[in-house]
Amino acid sequence: MKKITLFLIILIISTTIVFSQDEKFFDKKGNLKDDYKDENGLLLEEYLPYMSDYTSLDSALMEPSKVFKLSLLDADLDKIPEELFELFNLQVLDLSKNNITNIPDDISLLSGLQYLSLNDNNVSEISEQIGDLKYLLMLNLENNKLTKLPEGIGEITYLQNLLIGGNKITELPNGLCNLSSLLNLSGWGNQLKRLPEEFGNLMFLQNLDLSNNQLEKLPASFGKLQILMICNLQQNNLTELPDEITNLQNLPFLKLSENKLTRLPEAIGNMKRLQVLDVADNQLEILPKSFKNLIFMQQLNLSKNKLTKMPAELDKLSMLFKLNLSKNEITKFSKKIKGLKSISELNLSFNKIEEIPKYIGDLKSLTILNLYNNNITKLPKEIEKLQNLKELYLNNNNIDEIPIQIGALVNLKILNIADNNILSIPESIQNLSNLEQLILKNNKLTKLPQNIEYLSSLRIISLEGNKFEDSEIEKIKKLLPETSIKI
Repeated sequence: MKKITLFLIILIISTTIVFSQDEKFFDKKGNLKDDYKDENGLLLEEYLPYMSDYTSLDSALMEPSKVFKLSLLDADLDKIPEELFELFNLQVLDLSKNNITNIPDDISLLSGLQYLSLNDNNVSEISEQIGDLKYLLMLNLENNKLTKLPEGIGEITYLQNLLIGGNKITELPNGLCNLSSLLNLSGWGNQLKRLPEEFGNLMFLQNLDLSNNQLEKLPASFGKLQILMICNLQQNNLTELPDEITNLQNLPFLKLSENKLTRLPEAIGNMKRLQVLDVADNQLEILPKSFKNLIFMQQLNLSKNKLTKMPAELDKLSMLFKLNLSKNEITKFSKKIKGLKSISELNLSFNKIEEIPKYIGDLKSLTILNLYNNNITKLPKEIEKLQNLKELYLNNNNIDEIPIQIGALVNLKILNIADNNILSIPESIQNLSNLEQLILKNNKLTKLPQNIEYLSSLRIISLEGNKFEDSEIEKIKKLLPETSIKI
C-alpha cells in the first residue's frame, strides 16, 4: 500500500510540473503565449532549453504545437519523413547520421526553423526552397555528397553558421555572398578551385576554414573581410596572395601551409595584429622587409620552404615565442636572432647548420631547442646560459664531445644526442636531476660516469649502437635500477 501511495504522489507531482509548464508557455488552446514570442512569432531563444527534447516522431505528432526541438539522430532514415513537416513550431531539428539523400521542397514548411543539422548523411541535392528558411541561424551539411549548393541559400539572411565541410563542392554560388549575417563558414575538404568575386561581401565573417580544397587564387575582395579572426587556407594550390589581403589589419590567425606560395605580399607588415602565421610547406625563399612590423607575432611556422638563411626581418618580433624553421636550407645562425627575447621554442632541424654560435646563450627564455639533423660538430660553452631549457635535440649531427657546461641545464627533461660521434659523457651530467629521457644511441661510447646514479628522475636511457662491454651494461643496470634501459 505504501508503494502505491508513493507512486501516486510522484505521479501527481509530475503531472503538476508538466501542467504548470504548459500553463506558463501555452494558452488553453495549446498555442504559445505572446509573452514568449519574438518579433517574428518564434519562441524566444532563451526559452528553448525549457522545451521538451523530442526523440521520436510519433510522440512529437501527438502534440505538434508543443514541439520546438526534435532529434532523429541515427534513426536509419533514408529521407525526411513527410509527417515531420506538420511540426509547424519546430525551431531545432537534428537529422544527422542517417542515410538521407535530399532536402525536398517541403522543407520550406518549417518556416520557423533556426537550427538544422543534416551532417553525416548522403545528401546530394538541396531544394532551392531552403532559401525560405529565413530565420535559420545554423545549417550543418558536413560529410555528405554535395557537389553544389543552391543559389537560394543566399536568401537565408539570418544565417550565422554554415558548415559544408567534407563534401565534393566545386564552387560556391554567387548568392552565398548575400549572407550578410554569416559569422562562421566551414568548407574544409571540398574541391573548390575559386571563390566568388564578391566573397568579400561577407563582411561580418569571423571564422573561415577552406582548408584542403583546390583553390588557386583569392579574389581581391578578400581584403574586405575586416573582422576576420581565424582564416585557414592550408592544403590548397595558392601560388600567390592578393595584395588586398594585407588590408586584414585585425586578423590574428592565418594558416597557409601546404600551398605553392613563392612570395608573401610586400605589405604584409600592415597585418599588425597577426599573432599566429603558418606558411609551412611552400616555396618561399625570402620574407618581405615589412615582415619586421608584425610586432605582435607569437607563433611563426616557416618550415619546409627554400630559405637559405635565417630571415633578418625576425629580429623585431620581440613577442615571438615559437619559431619553426625546420626543413629549409639554412647554413648558419643569424645574429639577428638575439632580438627574439621571448623565444621559447626554436626548431631548426633538417637544415645544414655547422656551428652553434656563442650568442645562443642570449636566448634565455628557450625551453625547447631542436637542432636535429644538421652538420653541427660541437657545442659552445655558452649553452650553460639556457637555464630554462627543458628539451634539447642534437641527434643526427657530427658532435664528438659534450661540454661540461651541459650540467648547468638543471631544468632539462629530454636530452637527445643520438647518432653522433660522442666518445664520453661528462660527469657534470649528475646535475641534471630533472632529466627524464637520455637518448645516447648510435655513438661511440664505451662507458658512462659512475654518478649517473644521481639522475633520480631518469625514466628512459637509450644506449643502442654503442660499444659497451657486457660488464659495463651490468654496472649501468645497477646504477639505474628504476630506469628503462634500451640496449
